[in-house]
Order: sequence, then C-alpha cells, then structure tokens
Amino acid sequence: MAENGEIEWPDVSEPKKRALLAAYAQTCNMTHAAKAASVPYRTACRWKANDELFRRALLEEATPQAADLLEGEALRRAVKGVRRDVFHQGDKIGEQMVYSDTLLIFLLKAARPAKFRERYEISGPGGGPLRIEAIRASAKAIMGDADSCEVAVQLLDRQASLAEQGGEQTPAFPMLPGGNGKGKDKGNGNGQEQVK
Repeated sequence: MAENGEIEWPDVSEPKKRALLAAYAQTCNMTHAAKAASVPYRTACRWKANDELFRRALLEEATPQAADLLEGEALRRAVKGVRRDVFHQGDKIGEQMVYSDTLLIFLLKAARPAKFRERYEISGPGGGPLRIEAIRASAKAIMGDADSCEVAVQLLDRQASLAEQGGEQTPAFPMLPGGNGKGKDKGNGNGQEQVK
C-alpha cells in the first residue's frame, strides 16, 4: 500500500486496470468493481483472461486484500454485532445488538480447522490406503449405534470381497436411492421390488 493509502499494483501500468484492481480489492466482486472503475464488465473479464500481469495482480494481490476485508466484516458482525432497530406495531421502540453465530462458526473453522472441521480424513499408515480392518474399526468408532455399524461393516466387507475377487463392482450402499439394486434387497434402488 502506498503512503497515501492507495494500493499499488507495480506490474500494472494502465490507469483503468489499476482502478479496477483497487475497486476489486474493496468489493471482492468483479461486477461492482467494473462499475466503480467505469470499465465494461466484459472488458474486465477479457483482461482477466488475456493479460497475465493483470490476472496475477488480481489473484495474488487484490483478491487476498478483498478476502481480508470480508473477513474483517464477518468478524465484526460475529463478535461485535450489528445494531438493529426494534419495532412494535410499526413504531420503533428501541435497538438491539444482533450477533451472527453462523459467521462465528465459519471464522472458527477457518482459524482452527483441525478443531472445528466437519470432515475427517481417515488413512492407513503413512497416509496410504486403509485395510478393511481399519475401516471396520473406524466405522465402529464413528457410528456408535451397533446395528447401523454392523450393516455398514457388512456392506464394506462385501465391497472389499468383490474388489479382491475382481468381480463386478456394486455401490457400497445399494439399497439407498441411486443404488443399482444388486444387493440383498433385490430392489431397483428406489425402494421398489423389481418385477420380472
């Protein structure tokens, strides 16, 4: 950032492109940035597609700055809150501070993904593939419900057995919608029995 507070784009010399980059860094939206910089949207897209220096400045400089701006606003709304008017029968009777739990969740997931992520990657030793025994142990640990876990383990065992035999592969859960019905239920994948 320059001393006068303006963002510098050292590799981009054209004033319109520099204005577009500055506007994008403040909005993180190409449509709004193009309008603010008085550049037709299609021209902005053409610059992004055909001008390597512009594209690099956009992706490596303007986008991270815009993301920081958005993250700051999300933090403000999640932690400091936003004042909202309170009305009763059409009359304003006061204000209340409203906080965004959803934004807070996203900020926590971004800041500490190991603690707040929703998905877990399970892999074998050294990050390699899992053996069926490891999958069975993981399923039991995750599913808790013994009956559900046993069904899942049986299906995984069947899938592994078919793979080892080089037989026809079936979906891991054929009785669910979208399965091919070649499982024990002989259904057609939508819960209906096939008629011959």
